[in-house]
Amino acid sequence: MPCFSIQKNQVDFQNVDYDTLIDGLNAAGHSIIGQEKAAKYVRFVTKDTNATITWTDGKLESSQNADSLNASALKLKQEYSRQVVKATAKRFGWLVKTTGENQFEIQRRY
Repeated sequence: MPCFSIQKNQVDFQNVDYDTLIDGLNAAGHSIIGQEKAAKYVRFVTKDTNATITWTDGKLESSQNADSLNASALKLKQEYSRQVVKATAKRFGWLVKTTGENQFEIQRRY
């Protein structure tokens, strides 16, 4: 492959609530450099690898190699899941306590 070639890789990341995704990106410390809610588009720079990733309507795309993009996608999916737990608990008035990495204890209020 010539040195001036650009290789792009994609990872599926569908069925995502846009606002929760933005909350997850912010919570993870990523820098959002462009977004458009109506177009389901977010472009951000990752905190740990400083790579630029674009999420457009259910697909993450980057010029990172496939392994790095998959690792970034996994971290983003975990942070998104944390935000879903917190948002759901808030909506129902539950108390959420973090008991470990990716572990929560949820108490229902009566």
